[in-house]
Amino acid sequence: MKCPVLKYLALLVFSAWQATNPAYSCDITPPPGSDLGVYVNSLHDGQKMCLGAANYYANQILVLANNVTISGSGIGETVVLGSGSRAFSIRGEGVTMHGFSLVGHNGLQKDRTYGILAYRTDDISIWSVSIDYFKISIGVVESTNVRLQNIWASNNGDPDNESAGGTSGSDPHLWITGSENILVRWGNWEGQADGFKPGGDGELAAYNSNNVRVLDTFVMHSGASGIYFVNCDSCEVSRTRVHAADGWGLDIVAGSENFRAEDNHISASRFGSVIFHEDLNGSGRFAYNLLTSGNNSSGHTTCSGINVRGEPENLELVGNTNTDGPITCVRQ
Repeated sequence: MKCPVLKYLALLVFSAWQATNPAYSCDITPPPGSDLGVYVNSLHDGQKMCLGAANYYANQILVLANNVTISGSGIGETVVLGSGSRAFSIRGEGVTMHGFSLVGHNGLQKDRTYGILAYRTDDISIWSVSIDYFKISIGVVESTNVRLQNIWASNNGDPDNESAGGTSGSDPHLWITGSENILVRWGNWEGQADGFKPGGDGELAAYNSNNVRVLDTFVMHSGASGIYFVNCDSCEVSRTRVHAADGWGLDIVAGSENFRAEDNHISASRFGSVIFHEDLNGSGRFAYNLLTSGNNSSGHTTCSGINVRGEPENLELVGNTNTDGPITCVRQ
């Protein structure tokens, strides 16, 4: 039999601790249905804003304060309807955002360029967030120490890009450029392959960056390659599932030195499982990767495995399996 007095005392102790613990106290609590801009603008360094189980609105909000938290009640519980060229643009350092769904709202999807953009900032943590109906779900530009964990992204891109015969290109879910120490972990990035050409939406792309790591993640039905690293040094893809990419599963090119891929499962890529520029990247490490289920389904290449431009023997290959052909082959 439970003791109501002890239960009440425990609640009092917890409430007193909660009130003095900054991780749980809320400095600003906007009412349901609010436009969040004015509330975010009023955040001071180190403060926390809490969002309830309701709908809110975000239109080109600048997060300028440092070490602030925007905390929702959970994916699907707190829904932020985002509009403008970016719903949130993070400029302050030490910003944390978590526990909400961000859904594109108003105007054309092609004009909602970013759901969340981290721009020239440091120490950013975005976790347990779903993002839908933006051209690019998340952008990381000239930033360091960014953690994107348990992100559920879908329905991205400019629909006009994917009309029959369209050639205007693909829109990534995640666009990283000029950045360092970026962690992408857990979650699911669901793209939209158009089915008739490499193009469409959903890839994870990193350009001219260092130490970008994609770990324990699902990348499914991307309209272009599943993961696209261009001059991305000391970058890694491990324990990740890449399925049904409309280009390559892993597209690692243009001087991406010290690349490593371990314990991944890559299947049903329209081209081969991997394209790797050994002649520009130098050696890479591929260990214990499983390549299955119709990679090179379009017949675009002669190899369903790791297509190497350069010398395959220079790669470090350990324990890989390809059910549809050789592990590596030379690509001209």
